[in-house]
Amino acid sequence: MRDAFSSTARPETSITRQPRVRNSRIDSSIHMLFVPFNLNVVWINTDMRVVDKVIARPWRPAYFSAQPACYVLEIHPDRWEDYHIGDKVEFQDA
Repeated sequence: MRDAFSSTARPETSITRQPRVRNSRIDSSIHMLFVPFNLNVVWINTDMRVVDKVIARPWRPAYFSAQPACYVLEIHPDRWEDYHIGDKVEFQDA
Protein backbone atom coordinates (compact mmCIF):
# COMPACT_ATOMS: atom_id res chain seq x y z
CA MET A 1 0.00 0.00 0.00
CA ARG A 2 1.30 3.45 -0.86
CA ASP A 3 0.39 6.64 0.90
CA ALA A 4 1.22 10.29 0.46
CA PHE A 5 4.04 10.19 3.03
CA SER A 6 6.03 7.08 2.16
CA SER A 7 6.56 4.96 -0.90
CA THR A 8 7.58 1.92 1.18
CA ALA A 9 4.67 1.67 3.62
CA ARG A 10 3.49 -1.87 4.31
CA PRO A 11 -0.23 -2.73 4.39
CA GLU A 12 -0.18 -3.08 8.18
CA THR A 13 1.67 0.21 8.63
CA SER A 14 -0.34 3.32 9.37
CA ILE A 15 1.25 6.75 9.18
CA THR A 16 -0.58 9.62 10.80
CA ARG A 17 0.75 13.13 10.48
CA GLN A 18 -0.72 15.93 12.51
CA PRO A 19 -0.92 19.32 10.81
CA ARG A 20 1.67 21.74 12.10
CA VAL A 21 -0.02 24.37 14.20
CA ARG A 22 1.98 27.52 14.75
CA ASN A 23 1.58 31.22 15.26
CA SER A 24 2.40 33.37 12.25
CA ARG A 25 1.61 36.85 11.00
CA ILE A 26 1.84 35.77 7.36
CA ASP A 27 -0.16 32.53 7.57
CA SER A 28 -2.99 34.24 9.47
CA SER A 29 -3.31 37.22 7.12
CA ILE A 30 -6.55 37.87 5.25
CA HIS A 31 -7.60 39.89 2.21
CA MET A 32 -10.83 41.73 1.53
CA LEU A 33 -10.68 41.76 -2.26
CA PHE A 34 -14.16 41.10 -3.72
CA VAL A 35 -15.69 41.33 -0.22
CA PRO A 36 -18.27 44.15 -0.37
CA PHE A 37 -18.89 44.52 3.38
CA ASN A 38 -17.00 45.13 6.64
CA LEU A 39 -15.92 42.26 8.89
CA ASN A 40 -14.77 42.16 12.49
CA VAL A 41 -11.55 40.12 12.35
CA VAL A 42 -10.16 38.59 15.55
CA TRP A 43 -6.75 36.89 15.58
CA ILE A 44 -6.20 34.10 18.14
CA ASN A 45 -2.90 32.40 18.99
CA THR A 46 -2.20 28.74 19.84
CA ASP A 47 -2.76 29.53 23.54
CA MET A 48 -6.33 30.50 22.54
CA ARG A 49 -5.73 34.16 23.45
CA VAL A 50 -6.95 37.07 21.35
CA VAL A 51 -3.81 38.84 20.10
CA ASP A 52 -5.35 41.45 17.77
CA LYS A 53 -8.59 42.60 16.20
CA VAL A 54 -9.63 44.98 13.45
CA ILE A 55 -12.64 46.08 11.44
CA ALA A 56 -11.63 44.94 7.96
CA ARG A 57 -12.92 47.25 5.24
CA PRO A 58 -14.06 46.15 1.76
CA TRP A 59 -11.62 45.84 -1.10
CA ARG A 60 -8.43 46.16 0.99
CA PRO A 61 -5.54 44.01 -0.26
CA ALA A 62 -4.38 42.59 3.10
CA TYR A 63 -4.71 42.64 6.86
CA PHE A 64 -2.08 41.22 9.22
CA SER A 65 -2.23 40.65 12.95
CA ALA A 66 0.03 42.86 15.07
CA GLN A 67 1.15 39.67 16.87
CA PRO A 68 1.63 36.16 15.45
CA ALA A 69 -1.63 34.19 15.41
CA CYS A 70 -2.86 30.76 14.44
CA TYR A 71 -6.62 31.26 14.04
CA VAL A 72 -8.71 33.98 12.42
CA LEU A 73 -12.28 34.62 13.47
CA GLU A 74 -14.32 36.65 10.96
CA ILE A 75 -17.63 37.87 12.37
CA HIS A 76 -20.17 40.67 11.99
CA PRO A 77 -18.83 44.13 12.91
CA ASP A 78 -21.60 44.55 15.50
CA ARG A 79 -19.72 41.98 17.62
CA TRP A 80 -16.67 44.29 18.04
CA GLU A 81 -17.10 44.53 21.82
CA ASP A 82 -17.45 40.74 22.28
CA TYR A 83 -13.68 40.12 22.08
CA HIS A 84 -10.79 42.03 23.61
CA ILE A 85 -7.03 41.58 23.25
CA GLY A 86 -5.88 39.17 25.94
CA ASP A 87 -9.23 37.35 26.22
CA LYS A 88 -9.07 33.57 26.46
CA VAL A 89 -11.41 31.94 23.92
CA GLU A 90 -12.68 28.44 23.26
CA PHE A 91 -14.00 26.79 20.11
CA GLN A 92 -17.14 24.73 20.73
CA ASP A 93 -18.75 22.35 18.25
CA ALA A 94 -16.03 23.14 15.71
